[in-house]
Amino acid sequence: MIQSQHSMNRRGFTLIELIIVMIIMGILATVTSVSTVNMIRGLRLNHAVKTLVQDINYARSMANVTGKYHYIDLEVNPVNRYRLYKVVNMVPSPAEDPAKPGQPFPFVNLSSDLQTAIYSASVSKIYFTPAGRWYDGNMQPLLSEIQIQLCGYPINGNPAGLKTIRLNPLTGLIKVDGS
Repeated sequence: MIQSQHSMNRRGFTLIELIIVMIIMGILATVTSVSTVNMIRGLRLNHAVKTLVQDINYARSMANVTGKYHYIDLEVNPVNRYRLYKVVNMVPSPAEDPAKPGQPFPFVNLSSDLQTAIYSASVSKIYFTPAGRWYDGNMQPLLSEIQIQLCGYPINGNPAGLKTIRLNPLTGLIKVDGS
């Protein structure tokens, strides 16, 4: 009779055991959600950097192919967007969108589309000539490295992750640095 009463009392978990398991599950859920959010932010930042580099290369190649000046207009924080333009008879107009032939190149809104920001840029406009030369917005030749920094969408004013795109106008090389 004593044995059956003892087994009857051990059928379930105690309240303390259940609370400990719930605390452990809460800690694991918190760690997982924080790392997932950081991973998603990092992926968005990487995508924004790749998109900007591809668009810079597109503007360069279109200048060579069409024989017309093309430029990228960077609007830093808080606007966080850019657009590609072509210059025909000294009049700028949006370049053609490679994804939609015949349509103008849209503004690429980094903050709303990819939740990233243009943290800083050493120039606001980069002109590409058909001859392969690069100029700034004042039509002065670019002879030193250009840096464009993108960051994950800032939280409380602090950038989340930072990537630097380094453009060398003398060699045409583009490098990306950062976390």
